[in-house]
Amino acid sequence: MLPPASESGRPPLWHSFLYRIHDLLTRNDPVTSADLIFVPAGRMERKRYGLALYQAGFAPRLLLSVGRFEVSKMSAIGFAGAAQLVAERDRTPPRQRHFFCEISAAGLRHEKPALPRWNTYGELVGLRDYLQDRLPRQILFVSTGVHLRRISLTFARTFRGLPVEAQIGRAHV
Repeated sequence: MLPPASESGRPPLWHSFLYRIHDLLTRNDPVTSADLIFVPAGRMERKRYGLALYQAGFAPRLLLSVGRFEVSKMSAIGFAGAAQLVAERDRTPPRQRHFFCEISAAGLRHEKPALPRWNTYGELVGLRDYLQDRLPRQILFVSTGVHLRRISLTFARTFRGLPVEAQIGRAHV
């Protein structure tokens, strides 16, 4: 909730400054079709929105990055492979419990990517390595506001020199 406006009826000047900072730190591009939808680990609403975009036909492939604390929540968003993912998690040592779950016309597959770090940079390096043999032309990244700016900057660095275009789509929550 915003504080009351000044006596003039306009918002205080510092509101304008905060909105400009927010606009610099966030991305909110329109969602368009791509070859692959990638949803980084984190909030479950990202995954729910990624699944909805995939089911609506925005891309023929969906890749969900699932952190170890998200595995047990996957059935709540309607993820068909949740039971297999839980079983895989239970067989995996805790430090290796990060999964890429790909859904396509070929079916569902889980893989444990070798992430150099458990952060946005590590996920994008893992993504680049995962896609090495099946590099899409366009990747639609689905996340939340401020995280999308970080993804955009990290993508430019980790995919430099590769013929892949990033599209940024904000999860509607």
